[in-house]
Amino acid sequence: YIKGTNEIAEESYKQVMVKITGNLTAFDLYRRHPDVQAGHGISTGVLSVKITSQTITSLQNMLRGSTATCFHKMMQEFGFFGTSNTTVWSTAFYETARLGKVKGDFSSGINFNQAFRYSGDFDTSEMSMPTSGVGNMSQAFDFSFKLAFTSANDIDFFRGLTNASSVFNSSNLQRFGTDTNRIRFDSLSNANGFYQMFQNSQDLTQAYFLEAQTAPLGMYRAFRNCYALVIIDAIDASGVTNMTATFQGCYSLAWLRLVGITVSFDLSDCNFSREGLVQVFNDLGTATATVTVTNNAGVPDLTPADIAIATGKGWTVVT
Repeated sequence: YIKGTNEIAEESYKQVMVKITGNLTAFDLYRRHPDVQAGHGISTGVLSVKITSQTITSLQNMLRGSTATCFHKMMQEFGFFGTSNTTVWSTAFYETARLGKVKGDFSSGINFNQAFRYSGDFDTSEMSMPTSGVGNMSQAFDFSFKLAFTSANDIDFFRGLTNASSVFNSSNLQRFGTDTNRIRFDSLSNANGFYQMFQNSQDLTQAYFLEAQTAPLGMYRAFRNCYALVIIDAIDASGVTNMTATFQGCYSLAWLRLVGITVSFDLSDCNFSREGLVQVFNDLGTATATVTVTNNAGVPDLTPADIAIATGKGWTVVT
């Protein structure tokens, strides 16, 4: 500590830089001093970690021990320099609430389970993510403080994800994509698809997808209890087989593009105008199925011709 640099007044600490060299095969910062009482959670003063290694294949629990008693509440940045062969990043950045920047090569990753759970609103612009083969990103941003994926750099962040189950379940996410920067999912091959993808993300207001590259096979509870969600645009729903409670609790939802949907779904108690409902009808695929639109502001304004758009494709409209 006495070798630290000048004090930083804002936080009243000194910086100490530690350099570790060698043929690194593993790395973690969750070991505690033996005098720490068993079961007591502690936070370290680690601010920044920068790694380069071609021999590390797993950084699971890098900043979080399996007993969840050592945390890095002051952690601000992480960088992986050079080519990475790390495939497992599960719980790597768990509970790094001040995390502001993550950069480097993540392209070999296949497991990001809870990787950023409870983490901060960090910048992703210099992260190189996989383009295929990501089989597990469950709860990756669960309870995280990441507020938006809206930049041009974010378009491909989830491109390699084969299973999008519960990625943002109970997160603080506010915006996912924009009309001009739509998020793409090129690799959604798992039958669960968007299983509970955004469930309980109560601050989410918009979700923009690149339709041609976003074709989930299931949407079970995908947007359930997204109370503030207004816009979902646009999902290729032609392969979806499960729409159970997908929009339950979406009381603000006013615009939805589910292109080619052929299974029954429920939009009751949302906030659709006549225009919004007509767009839903126009996007329906041909099927013997039911769309329920009760308790929407635009229902009384629907004309027989509007409803005929859906019934002409074999649908039953419950108003």
